[in-house]
Amino acid sequence: MLGTITVISLFMACAAAAEQAAAPAAPQAAAPAAPAQAAAPAAAAAPSAPAQPMAAAAAAPAPVALVQKEVAKEAKATAVPTPVQKAAEQTWMDLYMSGPGYNSAWGEPKKGGIFRYGASHKLSGHDPNYGHSFEGPQFLPTYNALLRYDPWLGLGGQIEGDLAETWEVQDGGLTVLFKLREGINFQVNPNLPAEIASAVSGDSFTCEDAKASLEFALNPPEGILHSGPRAALGHYETSSCIDDYTFKVEFKEALARTLPQFAGMLGSPNNMDKDFVAYIRQEGDHPDLEIPYIDLLDETTPVTFL
Repeated sequence: MLGTITVISLFMACAAAAEQAAAPAAPQAAAPAAPAQAAAPAAAAAPSAPAQPMAAAAAAPAPVALVQKEVAKEAKATAVPTPVQKAAEQTWMDLYMSGPGYNSAWGEPKKGGIFRYGASHKLSGHDPNYGHSFEGPQFLPTYNALLRYDPWLGLGGQIEGDLAETWEVQDGGLTVLFKLREGINFQVNPNLPAEIASAVSGDSFTCEDAKASLEFALNPPEGILHSGPRAALGHYETSSCIDDYTFKVEFKEALARTLPQFAGMLGSPNNMDKDFVAYIRQEGDHPDLEIPYIDLLDETTPVTFL
């Protein structure tokens, strides 16, 4: 009799398992196997039930080793497949509003008006790599970085591309390959001296500009005071341009903070035109400028410009 009951029980268990496998097979195809089994009542009584939470835990990303790769995968998932068309058809505000952190209930931003900012100290410089705490809110919005945090969520949001459309971490974290957006131009700035305005205003943003900006941020000429990028990206080794829109940055060691620093305020070298960087590095002969070139970003004077 006991043998008969055992056979019947096994038959019923097999039948129940067959029903479970047949009924929800299609919806569960895209879901991980462990959560699907945990949802079935019969699985709770099965001897293998305790292993299911462990399987789910094992599927979670590793806290340290996979941080950079996980960020890169997210970037690829949200990347725009046709960067040239996007740059031509959408404004920067369109890109901001398409971010995952934007809430349509907030309404649409409107251009114009006056924004007043009060502070307890006088602004002492315009270097985008220097003033990121007190001075930052006064002039940083005029620049773009390679990466940024979701502007609607801040440091609590995910890292997304700004001037970089996608990026890839290679060589175990020793190399980051940035794919830059195409069709991006520098603004026409009426404050630029005539001798440099033609080289900067309306110029296309390419890898050479990103490289010059990064090198200026990390290795400024004598007299430039900023040190934030050097502290944040002190493990930087070298950078190069694969082509006009592919920027390769190499590091001495793989650190989990690399991408967050590129997206954050300290390590994000806000990008400038390569000719403007050369201009403020005192490269070339510019006798008509009344103040030393090195003071163009560090002093607030009537001829200071961004």
